Amino acid sequence: MIRRFRAWIALACAALILALAGPSGAWGRLEDVRYKVKSQDGNLWADRYGGGAILTGKIRARKLMFTFDDGPFWPTTSKLLEVLERRGIKTAFFVSGHRLAGRDHDARQNRRTLREIYKRGHLVGNHSFAHKRLTEYPDEELRWQLDEPARLIREVTGETPRLFRPPFAVTGPTVLGMVAERGWTPVLWCIDPSDWLRETADDVLRATIRAIEERNGEGGIVLLHDTHAATVEAFPRILDWLDQKNAELRARGEEPYELVGLDAFFQRRRP
Repeated sequence: MIRRFRAWIALACAALILALAGPSGAWGRLEDVRYKVKSQDGNLWADRYGGGAILTGKIRARKLMFTFDDGPFWPTTSKLLEVLERRGIKTAFFVSGHRLAGRDHDARQNRRTLREIYKRGHLVGNHSFAHKRLTEYPDEELRWQLDEPARLIREVTGETPRLFRPPFAVTGPTVLGMVAERGWTPVLWCIDPSDWLRETADDVLRATIRAIEERNGEGGIVLLHDTHAATVEAFPRILDWLDQKNAELRARGEEPYELVGLDAFFQRRRP
């Protein structure tokens, strides 16, 4: 009886090990990145995006990734999260540290919103603390501008962010050197509707359509801001436009737009 029980335990453990190992029989190889980064667990594999190489956001295919900067700002970001959840979209949020610092009501709500961003499987990146041009800081202050938001994000999510987006895309040898020292990957963009300058959702919609179509059939990483109410209002309409555009492209036998994760650009990173 004891022998049969031990045999049953051994078989159960073997089955569990095989299930955890997956079809490839191994965990965490770099070549598995496209398989492992699933829509429901993108943040769990965020460390795959470390290493310091710059992602320019360009791609020669109709592939788009919408990214959101400057938050979290709980009144608007929470609404955007609901839209993303309904549409089954996972994306990346580049977080400004000053939104999380302090003990006031807004800071507490913003930290709660960041926790929800991470919990729902979105990638979280560092967008500096004060959102100013990083090249203007002396070295010691620059280190703090990089490290303090990383610390605040880690306090909320339990993970150190490996993605970094420089404010205004302004970098230099010193900035890039410090980012590379930390094993972070700078993530830029090539589609910028300047949504933060638009007054209404209609303006954001038109500007986003124009910016995408100016790529002449190529896609890329799109820069938007979850702190801007007009952007959050416009975002479902942007997705509706993409659905309509894709129907037209398919009717003509052309490649439709595809919403992708950061792994699509990671595979095309440049030194």
